[in-house]
Amino acid sequence: MKLIPLVLLLVALHVGAEESEWFYSNLSTPSARQFVMTPTHVGGHLRFDAKACPEDSPYLCYEAEGFQFAIPKEIGSQRKWALNGATYELQKESTLTLLGKPIVVAWIDQKAKKSSIRFLYSKAQGVIGFVSLNPKGPLFLLENSCGFGASKDCEDRTSKR
Repeated sequence: MKLIPLVLLLVALHVGAEESEWFYSNLSTPSARQFVMTPTHVGGHLRFDAKACPEDSPYLCYEAEGFQFAIPKEIGSQRKWALNGATYELQKESTLTLLGKPIVVAWIDQKAKKSSIRFLYSKAQGVIGFVSLNPKGPLFLLENSCGFGASKDCEDRTSKR
């Protein structure tokens, strides 16, 4: 009988360990807390419930109170899109070199209600950074190898380490 609670505890720990977490550092204020995204919540010093779009959605998206991101899975030549009350516009695509590694990045501006956020998104690494444009806020940069929305190849490469 004592084995059942132990098995349940081990299963719970295993399920929790598989949950993805993406950590973003505040580069403007070194003493500030990091911003953490998971499939079920988002936060730093405050925590809010979150959810991603279903697998069959035409969008790759993430939504929580005060924070959302979306990009069409098949963007093609599309420069603008809208989802869940927010509008998005692809400003440019460029290659950034971070720590000696070139990364193709889409600069995406989002407008939602009274705020706007610029996202730096890579098809390979996912969301690698973001900054609030209105109101003006700090730049958050990805700490992990892969961020939210990273390609399966990125996740596979890092899980083999």
